[in-house]
Amino acid sequence: MWYKQSAIVIGLLLATLSTAQACLLNHELVPTDVADADSVVIADVQNYMVVDDYARFELAVESVLKGNPPAIIPVGWTNSTFGNRKMMSGLHLVALLKPDTPFTIWGPPGTNARYQPAPDRTKMNVLQRFCTTAFILPVRDRKVSEILAVLAK
Repeated sequence: MWYKQSAIVIGLLLATLSTAQACLLNHELVPTDVADADSVVIADVQNYMVVDDYARFELAVESVLKGNPPAIIPVGWTNSTFGNRKMMSGLHLVALLKPDTPFTIWGPPGTNARYQPAPDRTKMNVLQRFCTTAFILPVRDRKVSEILAVLAK
């Protein structure tokens, strides 16, 4: 009997969680997922702001590692973890998806699932799986060298 009551309580708790709270366990990004990116750049984050349920900002590109993006990239970031991330000054490695990337099922890190596009279909979107660290990392982050090794293959 207590199993049934516990299941009901747990179900009600989960149902009340917002998207931002739904990740009970966050996963580190998987460097090989960078292969899904349309563009990868080293850039400075500028004009960062949260608008409704997503963030938007611009990237002033210092160097292009993949793709053919413009020198200034308008970006939207839909994943719930943007509110938790401190936008530090300095250069970041950022992996991006084109605005027209189709929405499909989210998958665990390292799978072939695609990603949620930005709500503003004129902006590129930060590559990030649900409940996983985003591909927007300070250039000194320990994962950057792993990502660069993947891009070199």
